[in-house]
Amino acid sequence: MLRGMASFARPIFAGSGPLSLVLTPTLVLVPASVLTGCFADPPMVVEDDITDPTQGTESPGTTVGLTTGAGPTTATPTADDSTGPEPTSTGSTTGPDDSGSSSTGPDPMECEAPDGQPDPVCPLATPFCVGGSCAPCSAGGDCAAIDPTTPVCGPGDVCLPCVAHSECPGNAACHLFEGSCLPSDRVYYVDPDANCGPGDATEMMPACSIQEAFGAASGEPQVTIRLDEDVYFEDITISAGRVIAILGTGMTTIATIGGPPTVSVQGTAYLNSVDIQNFEDLATGILSSGDLWLDDSMVRNNEIGLSSTAGRVVLRRSRVLDSGGVGVRLAGGETARFINTIVANNGDPFEPVSGGIVSTASATIDVLYSTVVQNTGASGGAIDCNLGTTTVRNSIIASQTMSNAIDCLGANTVTYSVVADSEYDGEPTNVALMNYAALNLDGDYELAGGSVANDAAQWELGDPTTDINGAPRPAVPGTADYAGADLPN
Repeated sequence: MLRGMASFARPIFAGSGPLSLVLTPTLVLVPASVLTGCFADPPMVVEDDITDPTQGTESPGTTVGLTTGAGPTTATPTADDSTGPEPTSTGSTTGPDDSGSSSTGPDPMECEAPDGQPDPVCPLATPFCVGGSCAPCSAGGDCAAIDPTTPVCGPGDVCLPCVAHSECPGNAACHLFEGSCLPSDRVYYVDPDANCGPGDATEMMPACSIQEAFGAASGEPQVTIRLDEDVYFEDITISAGRVIAILGTGMTTIATIGGPPTVSVQGTAYLNSVDIQNFEDLATGILSSGDLWLDDSMVRNNEIGLSSTAGRVVLRRSRVLDSGGVGVRLAGGETARFINTIVANNGDPFEPVSGGIVSTASATIDVLYSTVVQNTGASGGAIDCNLGTTTVRNSIIASQTMSNAIDCLGANTVTYSVVADSEYDGEPTNVALMNYAALNLDGDYELAGGSVANDAAQWELGDPTTDINGAPRPAVPGTADYAGADLPN
């Protein structure tokens, strides 16, 4: 049975590879603008005011540790700027010399390293050689040359991890789990409407399909693929050991009809501004056994929206909608974060494993400024989990049945949230939701004003500085705010 289709013709299969799906001209794919209202063309990656002319407004945030128990601590998103203390000045002011002239400090120290590169003769405050003189990073120094995991020159000439794809050179993506930039000479382009064809998938001669871009990038461990806004009928596999960022333009659709998952992740995947769909019952949108970071995207019209069996999962300013079984299934004891995210209208009351966010193992779940509503499950429906840790803050959590919204056996903390669950609405910082209409949500599960969510949240340092649509939050610690993923329109 096909899901979410206005009109659909029987597919014709030719061959057996990922590109074997051929669709007859009568296929009509329901566009993002029809099903999601104003969600088209969302901002990109993280929380701050950075403008990317090709992707909209981005907002970088701080980084916090998120580990799987092995290896070094790596960066995951919060939502506020954290640049560390301002460095103190290393210069000094001299008094007037014998001739009566004045000086504001010593002349820049001379150096011989290539332009923009660090030079061992330079002091810590001005470690880069720019034009033959020691200079700070703001003068053109290459922060990545000192430490690849701090490639961005931030306020106060402090080198910081990248937290937005637009912060990396040459249209490359940011390796957000580490804070480094992917190689700027490994960026590939796809545009089916351009003068595309077999080749190197360059900006001047883009590939016609995502699979062709994968072919051009064959064997490369770290790759950025930029997609022109279009509908791509392909299934994609990101193999183990590879780091691949797929960055859409506006809202780019990647869709399949049954068969394998639309996107399979075995390595590390960054998906940005994409709409993932798999229209047949029992089909999966995204299947991940690696690390997955989903930003400003949608996963909808699947039986299982996102199924993870291991690794790390981050969803930020994204939506998981209209899954016939489970919106997000966590089956490997992973760590999962939901920030400014909407998980809605997923589940089936007659299925034993069903609902919005479901953990069948001992996952660590962190829900911040998110809206999890209108999900149905045999148990609670909104968040169902086994042992593990669940933390919910500044969010809206309500199941289809308006009771037992959070059914988790592990250690749970729910604060500053609107909750339809008698176990947690007694917490003094929470607001008990007794009537679904009191939320006043529109058809996109966004607040329409006059909601019980008003002043239910409390913004703290490190929280998102914008909502799911880029509207600014208070950004003042201790200030009351709207709970959930968005501010009223």
